[in-house]
Amino acid sequence: DLAYAFGFSKQGFRDRWLRFAEDIDRLAKRKWETGSRSVYNSLSQLRDHGLAPLHESRLKRAEMAARLAAYEANEPVATDGRGSLVKAAASFAAIDSFVDWARFNLAWGDSQPEVAEVYGRLARRRAKVRIEEQIALGDRLRLWHADNEKGSTGLVPIENAVETWVAPLAEQHPVLLLVMDGMSYPAFHQLSRSFVGSGWLPQQKDGQAFPSSVLSVLPSVTERSRWALFSGKIETGSRKGEEVAFREHPALSDLRSRGKPLLFKKGDLGSEDSAALSPKVRDILAGNEHRVVAVVINAIDDQLKTSGQLSVDWAIHHIGILPSILEAADQGDRLIVLTSDHGHIPEMENTKPIETSSDGEARFRFGEPSDENERLFTGKRIEAATGGRPVVLPLTETIRYGSKSAGYHGG
Repeated sequence: DLAYAFGFSKQGFRDRWLRFAEDIDRLAKRKWETGSRSVYNSLSQLRDHGLAPLHESRLKRAEMAARLAAYEANEPVATDGRGSLVKAAASFAAIDSFVDWARFNLAWGDSQPEVAEVYGRLARRRAKVRIEEQIALGDRLRLWHADNEKGSTGLVPIENAVETWVAPLAEQHPVLLLVMDGMSYPAFHQLSRSFVGSGWLPQQKDGQAFPSSVLSVLPSVTERSRWALFSGKIETGSRKGEEVAFREHPALSDLRSRGKPLLFKKGDLGSEDSAALSPKVRDILAGNEHRVVAVVINAIDDQLKTSGQLSVDWAIHHIGILPSILEAADQGDRLIVLTSDHGHIPEMENTKPIETSSDGEARFRFGEPSDENERLFTGKRIEAATGGRPVVLPLTETIRYGSKSAGYHGG
């Protein structure tokens, strides 16, 4: 007790972590009001310790554990798999994606084994619930595609995103369409906080939720979904480049602009002799000749190809070239439309590989379902993306086709 009370003792700091972990573990078995008060009191004791400034990332994870445990203890009663597809998608954006953010973070554990065990139990309990919700949402998505998008009010397919959001804004203001390749909702939540902390303010239409959800092409691979974003249509086969498609996007053809819409991708952004932002790109973003400029950042998608041993906090200052892009956009008085071409699922050490002899990628294949959590997706939108073929997609985070990596997309 003396070590616990002493504000600079290493043993006292360890004891406070143990107390916090015990309170997290007990919260599921206690009344919410009493249990959550104990958890947040323990968290406050951790923050007040003299060694706390040396453990910033641990404390952020502890805060997530506290919030997730409190949510679990006070979770509302589920109603018919979140209702319609539109309601389920809205629930994912507003609630479930924050649960995912927390449990993905807790998967990294803690340097104290006892704390890591508590985090693991909490994350596994929530994963079990989330997998059931993933199946319910996936089945609604399959039926929506099979019914050729009936009842889609409130859903914006990615091929309509530029027409829905970018074009109306560009009538009033210069716009930067910032596409974070592979950005999931949990990654968006991290990044959006960083935007706000850097002085950018979120805006939304009256009566609309923030953020607005975009439905990627299925299968959600870059070559299909990003093309649909920049061209306004889903198609396969021989196509013009994304830069040309964006320049000729029909929703942007009547803008009052001296220059046509421009798209800059990975190879365009760097300077000739360094990783700094190209002066050409900077000048265009800061200027007023081009009303709409799009930039693709691949940092998140590139991270999926790694071994997964790096814990990444997605923030503006962690993406080397992004601060310069935003500074130039600010000089150009541009609104920023932040979006992605598709999301991703991180490897949680719970995936099972399914052998397949058909063509496909990490999260889709052709043929027939062989697992209870796979479904065959059909419909005009699917066939436009696959050249007329139905596609098998997993509904849960537990399935992959091929080798293990830090994360996957394409489902």
